Amino acid sequence: MIDLRFNIEQVRDLRKQLDTKKVDQALRNAVSTTTRQVRTYISRDIRNVYALKARDINERVSLRRLDRGMTQVLVYTGSRLPLSKFSPTQRTVRVTATSKRGKKFSTRRKQTRVVMKKAQGRQVVERGWLAKNHIMARATEANDAAPVVRFGPSIPGMVAHKSTLDGANKIVQDVLPREFSRRLESLMENG
Repeated sequence: MIDLRFNIEQVRDLRKQLDTKKVDQALRNAVSTTTRQVRTYISRDIRNVYALKARDINERVSLRRLDRGMTQVLVYTGSRLPLSKFSPTQRTVRVTATSKRGKKFSTRRKQTRVVMKKAQGRQVVERGWLAKNHIMARATEANDAAPVVRFGPSIPGMVAHKSTLDGANKIVQDVLPREFSRRLESLMENG
């Protein structure tokens, strides 16, 4: 275990013993550094499982500062992501179709595939096609059904996974006390 010169659990006592402004500044700096590291960890953890870009995740996170910066909250918002965010590809494949009279014939159709989870590889989007940067599909098998945009999971749902939250909590427990002690020690030495 790391021997900390200043214990973050004794902030009230440290405020009485040392300069209050320096203790508060060290706490704010430690919280900011820890929050940045947690945000990076969550982004990397999601990108290890899902085929997303960091930009897609960062667009859906906001930082809320409470208590003059002493408390910071990462808020992940947004609805389900369109499948077009998961590296879609389209190719022509041979299929057997059935005519209106019930006769089978061989033809070609466009097939769309996406990589949602890296471990699963490319998956075919059933009855889907790529149009105007969206993956569309008919709600039913009928050709006259209205096409709808297909969606995958949401970023808040990915973040809410137990292993992601456990890893983020572990970073907070490891980094915050160490950073607080380091920052406060630096502030005390420099004046």
